[in-house]
Amino acid sequence: MISLSRADRTRRTVSGVMTTLTALCTFLAVGILIVILSYIAMRGISALTFRFLFDTPRPVGEGGGIGNAIVGSAVLLALSSVIGIPVGIATGIYLSEFGAGMFASAVRFLVDTLTGIPSIVTGVFVYAVIVLRMSHFSGFAGGIALALITIPIVTRTTEEM
Repeated sequence: MISLSRADRTRRTVSGVMTTLTALCTFLAVGILIVILSYIAMRGISALTFRFLFDTPRPVGEGGGIGNAIVGSAVLLALSSVIGIPVGIATGIYLSEFGAGMFASAVRFLVDTLTGIPSIVTGVFVYAVIVLRMSHFSGFAGGIALALITIPIVTRTTEEM
């Protein structure tokens, strides 16, 4: 049997203590998270009624719902999908089938660059290019911003399939 040196025993002891401490901290953090989520669920589940989900907001005071927000989110999702998915699939197919030339390298570089751009930068770009020229906010601009975020993800997924 190999005897462990004092340094090895100390290292193993410290490792065991730190592993135990890490596990305890993890259980504590998860426990606190479960308590918070349970409290929110118990207090908030009664507010999730059909009327709240599908009614329009009231101008002042209590009451109303989030129907406009749900419909607006669905419209933005549909618009970004109609624009982003076909462009992303077409680009991904092009890169997987004809990805050896200079143009394909430039497209791949552009897709990689778009993947790394933060969403806030994309939003500011769309604001500067579309919203300022239209002189008012629109769901169309939001759909374009989401499509610009979607295109590189769909392209990479399609290219790797």
